[in-house]
Amino acid sequence: MTGEVLIEAKHLALIRGNRRLFHSLSFSLHKGQAIHLCGKNGSGKTSLFKILTGLRQPNAGSLTLWGKSFKTFEPDDYQKLLYLGHQTAVKSALTVEDNLLFNARLFDSVEVNKKMLHHALKSVGLWAFRSQVAEKLSAGQKRRISLARLWIAPYRKQPEERVWLLDEPLTDLDTDFINVLQERIDAHLASGGGVIFSSHQPLSLGGKVSEVNLGNFR
Repeated sequence: MTGEVLIEAKHLALIRGNRRLFHSLSFSLHKGQAIHLCGKNGSGKTSLFKILTGLRQPNAGSLTLWGKSFKTFEPDDYQKLLYLGHQTAVKSALTVEDNLLFNARLFDSVEVNKKMLHHALKSVGLWAFRSQVAEKLSAGQKRRISLARLWIAPYRKQPEERVWLLDEPLTDLDTDFINVLQERIDAHLASGGGVIFSSHQPLSLGGKVSEVNLGNFR
């Protein structure tokens, strides 16, 4: 794989309680590349995302983001990462529109205008539901509210440098929207971004995907 290295992990190890989740885990993510994290439930996929976002410290190993050690990372450095967890973080009492505005402001430091809002919600098929409270939506629609942030991402500074960390993004999605999501990820990779995603099924992203099976690092 050629291109600038965005993230490099060397010999990462993580222990939870008396259980070793993984050890000697090494990989590198380059511009224009996606990494598919796979493994059984409990193999440490979500825990690895927490390490990458600074929410958890590994027991051993080194991690660099854009050539900078994670040990010296400042809060602003993490703005180059866009993390979507396996839980949707949707507020049931808020409307579809207000959920997206809230999440974009909180997690992406973006003030969303009407044009951006229309583009994002139309892209995920929720523009007609923009005034509806989230508690009335299906699980798949709630997932799409979270994924709408991927259509807001280009409005950030230097979006091509961003790495998207997507934990089980396909949960509750139908086939048609999985295809829409694949196209969005393809566009991000084409712009020089990177993606690390976990899923029990692969995404069709051509030869841009490398697989990292955490079960091989127990």
